[in-house]
Amino acid sequence: MRSGLLLLLLLVAPVMAQDRLTSGVEAFYSTDWAKADAAFNTLMRERPNEPQAYFFSAMMPFWTYFFAGEDPAQARLFLARSETAIRVAETRLKAHPSDTTLVLLLNGLHGYRSLVAASQKEYRKAMSSSISGYGYTKQLMGYGADRPDAMLGLGVLQYMIGSIPGEIRWMAALAGLSGDKSEGLRLLNQAARSQADVRHDATMILSFLYERENRNDLALVHLNRFLTRWPNNTVARFRQARLLEETGRFGEAAAAYRMVAASVHPSFAGIRDFSRTKAAHLALATPSHVSGTP
Repeated sequence: MRSGLLLLLLLVAPVMAQDRLTSGVEAFYSTDWAKADAAFNTLMRERPNEPQAYFFSAMMPFWTYFFAGEDPAQARLFLARSETAIRVAETRLKAHPSDTTLVLLLNGLHGYRSLVAASQKEYRKAMSSSISGYGYTKQLMGYGADRPDAMLGLGVLQYMIGSIPGEIRWMAALAGLSGDKSEGLRLLNQAARSQADVRHDATMILSFLYERENRNDLALVHLNRFLTRWPNNTVARFRQARLLEETGRFGEAAAAYRMVAASVHPSFAGIRDFSRTKAAHLALATPSHVSGTP
């Protein structure tokens, strides 16, 4: 049974909009982002005061930045789109203060903004987003401390605050917040092991954070789990290929790069060309290298 953010988003949408949103979300997780973008743009025109499409529209540059290369232009695009999504969601929340869906959206948007800002070393912006997001995380925890969406929000918050330079943490202390990377990873693991739809995002975020922590074996575990559900996700497959290469599993890396190179989605021309070159290079490696043996 579906649960979490996607379920609530679908429950509040009329049937035609619901079908379009479902189609867009499926296209998003399959990284057919031309189709996803068309669906979300249509929804934003037809229902400009409802934030669901704005949220997923912002997630495309978030994924491109966070999981496929950290292009600063994609970070700027995400921050701009997420500002619009936050504005629309906050306006609607004022009119519908008991709408849990809006709390979920705002919790996620502020959490993702904090990750991107911290990655860009804009620590004050990261802290500001974290403080704003924590208010929504507390609301989610009030609905149930074991909610996977609350664990996702709190896990992102804990990890982000625990990883920023000490001289900036006074901002968190003033807001009554503290952070611990290990606790953040634990909470994200709980969200990833749940049956809620937020498990997909938690799994991808964990793969990125474990790679950042030089724990590539665990990063691959989470990527493989994600790809079991979304085998055509070009971004996840590209990250898998890179990690396999870094861990010396060259034959498997070449196969993963070939899958990325075969992608037909226009959004990923850069990593597609890179993967084609990588696959060809690995194919020319010595047998011992290809097999991953020393």
